[in-house]
Amino acid sequence: MKAIAACLALLLAVSNAFTMTSFAGSQLQQRIAAARPSTLSMEVKIVVGDGESVESALTRFKRAVGRSGHMQELKYRRYFETTQERKKRKATLARKRARIARSKMRKFAADF
Repeated sequence: MKAIAACLALLLAVSNAFTMTSFAGSQLQQRIAAARPSTLSMEVKIVVGDGESVESALTRFKRAVGRSGHMQELKYRRYFETTQERKKRKATLARKRARIARSKMRKFAADF
């Protein structure tokens, strides 16, 4: 049993030593990252306080998931989206962001 554990530890040490970073330079990693589609961070964390109810923690978790954009991305990926559709969607979102930014600037300018 100890021999198996020692072999597993050795195998783990060897696999950690020979990672992609040890063989490939930063240029290869940059190419791989550029070829890969952009992904969302899969980390949505909440810290549950002492005495906090499950319902309030669940509500905060749902709000954090909504803010992270996971549900919106799932909606877009539910069906295949052509490049033309993706461009149209991104252009529409850019116009929406610009409109919101303009309205914020108007409100900010009205205060002064």
